[in-house]
Amino acid sequence: MGAQEPQSGNELIGRILGGKFKLRCLVGAGSSGTVYQADQITLGRTVAVKLLNPELASDQRLVSRFHDEALAASRLNHPNTVSVIDYGQAEDGLLFIVMEYLRGVTLTRMIREESPFRPERLVEVASQILSGLEEAHEAGVVHADLKADNIVVERRRGGWYLVKVVDFGIARIIGAPRSKEDESTICGTPEYMSPEVISGNDPTFASDLYAVGVTLYEMLTGVTPFVGGSSIEVLTRHIRETPIAPSARCPERSIDSKLEACVMRALAKHPNDRFASATEFRKALEATLVQRQTRTEDQILCSGCGVYSAARFRFCPECGYPRGAVVQQEASYFDTVPLLASAPVPVAPVPGGFKDPPTLHDAAGAGAGAGSGRAEADVGGSIFPLPLIGRDTALDAILEFVDGSGNTMLALFGPTGMGRTRLLQEARERLEDHPDVTLYCGAEDPTGLKAPFYPIRNLVASVLALPPVCPYDRLSAGLELLGLSRRDLPGVAELFGHHGELWQLEPEVRRRELFASTIRVLKAATDGRGKAVFLLDDVDRYDQPSRTLLEALAALEEESNLRVVVTHSPELAGSWPECVVRLGLPALDEDDFAGLAVHLEQLGRDNLPSARTMAVRTRGNPTHLQHLMRFLVEGGQIDQAPTQLADLIAERIAGMPHPARVLCQSAAVFGNEVHRDLLRHALRQRLEGAALKTALSVVKARGLMYERPDSQTLAFGHNLIRDVVYDATPADVRRELHANAIKALEPTTADPLPLGHHYELAGHFEKAAQLLLRAGDDAIHQLDDAGAIALYQRAHAIARQLMLAEIDGPHRINFVVLSVKLADALRVNGQLTLARGIVEEAKASSRGAPRLEAQLLQASAHLNVCEHRYSDAIEALDRGIGLVIPVGDMELLAQLYLDLSSVYIRNQNHDKAVKELREGIDVVTLGEDPESTEGPKLLWRMLLRLAQLHSSAERLPQAVQFAELALIHTRRTRSRIGSARVQSLLAGYYEQIGDLRLADKYRQAAVSEMRRLGDRRGTAELLLSGVIPTRTLMRINPANLYEARTLADEIGWTEGVLQASRKTSQLEDL
Repeated sequence: MGAQEPQSGNELIGRILGGKFKLRCLVGAGSSGTVYQADQITLGRTVAVKLLNPELASDQRLVSRFHDEALAASRLNHPNTVSVIDYGQAEDGLLFIVMEYLRGVTLTRMIREESPFRPERLVEVASQILSGLEEAHEAGVVHADLKADNIVVERRRGGWYLVKVVDFGIARIIGAPRSKEDESTICGTPEYMSPEVISGNDPTFASDLYAVGVTLYEMLTGVTPFVGGSSIEVLTRHIRETPIAPSARCPERSIDSKLEACVMRALAKHPNDRFASATEFRKALEATLVQRQTRTEDQILCSGCGVYSAARFRFCPECGYPRGAVVQQEASYFDTVPLLASAPVPVAPVPGGFKDPPTLHDAAGAGAGAGSGRAEADVGGSIFPLPLIGRDTALDAILEFVDGSGNTMLALFGPTGMGRTRLLQEARERLEDHPDVTLYCGAEDPTGLKAPFYPIRNLVASVLALPPVCPYDRLSAGLELLGLSRRDLPGVAELFGHHGELWQLEPEVRRRELFASTIRVLKAATDGRGKAVFLLDDVDRYDQPSRTLLEALAALEEESNLRVVVTHSPELAGSWPECVVRLGLPALDEDDFAGLAVHLEQLGRDNLPSARTMAVRTRGNPTHLQHLMRFLVEGGQIDQAPTQLADLIAERIAGMPHPARVLCQSAAVFGNEVHRDLLRHALRQRLEGAALKTALSVVKARGLMYERPDSQTLAFGHNLIRDVVYDATPADVRRELHANAIKALEPTTADPLPLGHHYELAGHFEKAAQLLLRAGDDAIHQLDDAGAIALYQRAHAIARQLMLAEIDGPHRINFVVLSVKLADALRVNGQLTLARGIVEEAKASSRGAPRLEAQLLQASAHLNVCEHRYSDAIEALDRGIGLVIPVGDMELLAQLYLDLSSVYIRNQNHDKAVKELREGIDVVTLGEDPESTEGPKLLWRMLLRLAQLHSSAERLPQAVQFAELALIHTRRTRSRIGSARVQSLLAGYYEQIGDLRLADKYRQAAVSEMRRLGDRRGTAELLLSGVIPTRTLMRINPANLYEARTLADEIGWTEGVLQASRKTSQLEDL
């Protein structure tokens, strides 16, 4: 939408809808709605937003019609229908539809200014109108108000017109229910309405074809068949009069008889006498021009549309297909493999480092050296890939950093498209031949879902020469080959998702071990030879735990042969430690473009814009330059190029043939890249065989996508290309594509993260909520609290909608459960106010369900403690305990009593904590007290807490008694972490009592358990705590000190290293 000149002066300008679209200016207003030009905030792309006037929101008929328009148009995915990319309702009830922004003029204006039309031009426009209707009718959509005002025409490069059918405001979906009021209402524009609709029948596909006939009549003669008089008179003439033939109305125009016959057949009074379909109508029109198609010496036939055009065009100016030579060279991608391989397909294929072949400054566009690179270069003669310009200083700085000493990390930052990726690629090429450098390249999760530790796991796999998914024993062998200790195995196994003994430990311990082991692997990457250089692109698109690990890596103080170069947006520059070297990339200046202009002139491209023009049009953005040059080489004019980068990319994509767009849209649903078999499965029955190969040749030749060197994966040239493609896809089409993605993925993976994502966006909400909840739980276990919050929030929003749609049922329970999980995750992340709101909202839904009420009260108590409101926390926990006791949920009761004791301890009331714990133990053991051989899994923790409280009160006999009982229950529940913790305490208690034999026994047992668990710091602390140069001196094993120091050094525990050194010195002195 958006063919009119922008207006201004509306109170809604500046409003942000759906958190994504900012209204910029008013472009049109009608009786029921307004249309605004708007910015899609995340991409900077221009869109059109149609709003239903707020005062009409109470009119259910108009609201229903507005919704029907959104639903009807969003089903369509065709170059000749306007794309509805989003629709919804703002918080204040404002209804909106977001569409692509069209820069053309209405057909009405074109008729007024350019009539009469050549037959070729008329058929060109009419054929596109009918092509758009073919798509609509196939989707079951009747436009019902087709007219010249609802057709937008844009002159495109190559001298052809792009036609868009717009305004589905009264469109009908065949088979959809209608209100009685709608059934009795006749809608449409009198000059274009068919006789049967005027007579009171529902509009049909034949009615649309009648309206096309009226429009063609208007293009031939300049007026509609029935004009003049009142609307009633016009409607009556449609029913009763035969229209005057166009040749009789305008004898001076020499109207072709075959063309006139097509128009008159479309205007037949009875639907059965018209064309049977839009396809038949289109073919009949095109047949009138068959005799006119002649080939001249400098014309070649397009294999895509069958039209001859000048050989100078690299792409067909009619349909956008590349020339035949390019098609033949590019048709390799899907030739070499069966439709579906028998082996499982990875959900997120391992990235081959950078986007290879190299791209210009983060830009779309492949360079030579991958797959069919020669054909890609042929599109622009010899100019692509464009040379690196204006980045010599930055490149030298990167190379000097690698060769230098001291700092571990260099952060290269700049806005999107400022050349980060290309510069890193250039550095890679320079360093590949360096004899003292071992290179490793990293990349984000290609699905865009930020799977926890995805980029770090792939880096470690590269260093270990292992696949990212591998068994436990291969990890052990890889570490051994690298010369690392088996003590690093638990942390590395944690990184690779293996649930070993470390899994039992607290999150902060697991995180510490994972970080320590990972950093040791990365530091060992050189194998003692030269430097290990890690080039990590777009780290701002990494998951949070991966970025946190990189921050820890950057903060390393000791000198090492490790060098890390990261790229990201400017917003992330302040998050790194002070020791990180920062290098910002400025915009290119006119002098930089001047060098490029000279280079292009040497290649015979002296018809391209001047350096100043390029600098001004691109604002010094290299990616913008890349797309502008592509746009021009593809036949565009400099004055036609959109000024915003995202709009320019959208313009290039819109100019592609429909199959190529379908290919891009299907790939974009999977993320920045997609495995070959997944894409083929998703495209089955929609794009196959020769059509698929040709579509692939188009997107590759235009530099929008490329094959990775392994030929297993198709990737977008840049994240922004993928984002523009995805967001420009009509909303309902996106849903269908996500449903296709589910069908492709489910046979290959059970991972709830991608499946939940696709189920949600396919509109299968109940299944999506279940999967996203599981994915959130997985993220918690994988130490990604930020990722868990995002996933819980998505699941929570779905659960709320499902709950509100039912009176009573399981969705209410799911909503409360999700509320508790989300509130806890937010609390841990410090977002207390938001967490409180989540808890309060869920309270009404928990009434009558004691467990749910108790869980909410527990979550509320946790928040109260964070806010130092201890009395409120105690009250909430007491209420929760009272609700759960009749239910008999012993595990939940144990949790509540443990929480209650923690609150009393924080409030310095240890006696009350002891009392509550004793009461709790009595309740959960059904009165059998601690000697019970049964009880909840958490019973050992209750007993351990009780022992600690007695110890702090210097009641050692009681402390020992309860600790011994706790040990019994750790063995009953097979809790290795419990056994280690309890025996560690018992060692201390018996040492205080003076029983050194038992102290040593328990300490050695605790150390043994800690070693098995993989907690190096816990092990070192136990070893050091047993080395007291007093009465236990003669029992000291010097090997323990050595082991403690080694463990402390491995995990970077500086204080532990110092303690071990001091005690070693004391031992030597004695």
